[in-house]
Amino acid sequence: MATNEIHVADTPLITVTFRDEAAALVDLTGYTVALLATKPDSSDISLTLTVAAPTSGVGTFQALSTTFDQAGDWQFQGYISKVGPPVVSFHSDITSRRIHANLS
Repeated sequence: MATNEIHVADTPLITVTFRDEAAALVDLTGYTVALLATKPDSSDISLTLTVAAPTSGVGTFQALSTTFDQAGDWQFQGYISKVGPPVVSFHSDITSRRIHANLS
């Protein structure tokens, strides 16, 4: 796997760190944690993140060979939610990443 690029069918470990407005790590205890993605064809998927240590603010997703199934520009956004009381949900900034085609 290339070190600077993700290609169609690659299986990278994706790491997402959640921080609040003051840049402090978010304690993810009790939250549902996901990475929302929009593919180049405008279809949406939701990837459930695994949280090994909730106070670290970090969630991970091990991509499958079918996760990145389209070359082009993808958009990603972290999302956390908790059933209350109170009900809480937050979206991160949106980031873009190009998924590259393979030569063969």
